[in-house]
Amino acid sequence: MSRQGGILIYDAEDRLLASLGKINADGDDPENTDLFLSEATGEDIRQIKWNGTDCLVVNQTSEENGMHFAAVLPMAVVMQDFQRIRRAAWLILFTGAVLEIGLGCCFALRYSKPIHNLIDNMQGFFMLEDREIHKTENISEYEYLEKGVHALLDDYQSLNAMLQEKTVKERRNFLTLLMNGEFDTELNIIEEAAHAGIRLVQKDYYVLVFGSEEGEKLLSAAKKCAETETEQIWYPVDPTHVALLQYCTEENPMEPLLVGEQTAEKLKQLGAEEVYVGIGSCYTEKREIVFSYQQALYCSDKGKIEKQNVVEYSRELWKRNMPWYPLEMEEKLQAATKNGNSEQVKEIFIKIREENLGKIHLSANGGKVVISGITSTLIRMCNNMAESMETEQLLEKVQTEQSFPKALEVLETQFLRLCEENYHSRSRKSEIYYQKLEEYLEKNYGNPSLGVPMVAEEFGLSENYFSIFFKETMGKSFSSYLEKLRLEKAKKLIAEGKWDMETIAQMVGYGSSATFRRAFKRAYGIAPSAWKE
Repeated sequence: MSRQGGILIYDAEDRLLASLGKINADGDDPENTDLFLSEATGEDIRQIKWNGTDCLVVNQTSEENGMHFAAVLPMAVVMQDFQRIRRAAWLILFTGAVLEIGLGCCFALRYSKPIHNLIDNMQGFFMLEDREIHKTENISEYEYLEKGVHALLDDYQSLNAMLQEKTVKERRNFLTLLMNGEFDTELNIIEEAAHAGIRLVQKDYYVLVFGSEEGEKLLSAAKKCAETETEQIWYPVDPTHVALLQYCTEENPMEPLLVGEQTAEKLKQLGAEEVYVGIGSCYTEKREIVFSYQQALYCSDKGKIEKQNVVEYSRELWKRNMPWYPLEMEEKLQAATKNGNSEQVKEIFIKIREENLGKIHLSANGGKVVISGITSTLIRMCNNMAESMETEQLLEKVQTEQSFPKALEVLETQFLRLCEENYHSRSRKSEIYYQKLEEYLEKNYGNPSLGVPMVAEEFGLSENYFSIFFKETMGKSFSSYLEKLRLEKAKKLIAEGKWDMETIAQMVGYGSSATFRRAFKRAYGIAPSAWKE
């Protein structure tokens, strides 16, 4: 109202009730008063002439009592306010644009270089120099970042595939060693199984071997089955056989037979044809899984020849009432004697007595077959080991024993004697190997490439067997022994005070001083520099 404007109020009969502002002060009435009221329903905005001046009128009618309100403002004043508002708007827009540009520049200055350095570091870490993601004139920082991240993702996928392939290979290698009886102790088997991602936590295990003339279809079906049943432990034997390591329970003696039939049916559903199942005996000691595997392989081939879908080794032996001295028991007796394990030799003879005297009614001729087989094993071992033994006297002594149990006692005594000799011989060999390993590591501990592959190749052993052999001979794992040796050497060099930490780390075989410091602190609880002080 202070800018020559005013307010007019009318009643329901269009009579002017009051006016406020300069309209009231000047006593002027608007030209064409009807313009205020005609077609004024609800809200209305229009432009009129008032005393020769262009004015803007805003109308509004009350919904309750029909009163009508009209607000009037000269157009010159309206445009003046509009110009001021427009200038203010332009000023705000300009200020905002300047702020945005400033913030963008700050962001670029602050973050572009760290992002660039991050990609360079990641690129160097993952060896991505050949991927051509370096910054050029035609590429922005964001495109550079995107290309770097994509390169890292590609490398991660490749690394992940490599790790999966390594896991499969380690699993296959472990099962190969297990099925071939390469492990000496239960602890080695459990540790190597855990390293290969296999949990052997059950008490008793047996092996099933599935054979088929359509080998490719069988292996494909077994692979699909392994993908759906992740807890099952499958092992491809050869192009026509695949093995399954399974645990058994004492509650259900029929379980191996049922598992064999159900698994064979599932393999057929997955595409295999004419599957023959061989089932080995159940063993408590995991070192004896090799015997169950050999039995299952034999039974699978037997089923194929005789056109039997399922053949279980223990039932075949029971049906025939055969003398019990299987090939796997002979191999186990040879291994125990060769390793100087007298307790295991005693356990084997207990097992032979139990199977031949406790479970079946062995005839006199059957007993002679068992005694003859064990005697042949003993003579063959003595000949291979160049041990002196009066063969004729041994045969005569065994033959003079009329009963099967007495003949077993004579043979057990001879095996225990040979076992003791092998134990002392093995101890002497261990001392020799201990000295050789100690000398070799003392000479080469400063080589950064020193590891299990390098030393295993030097001693002509496989990596898996060398790891087991080293732990048995030296009393600890290779990595633990080597780390202790290097750190002890490093302590002596630090005490001399002639070299810095970087040089000492290189002298004792560490690739970087950071790795050396972490190993030192992990072993002794303090940093090398603090230990020096």
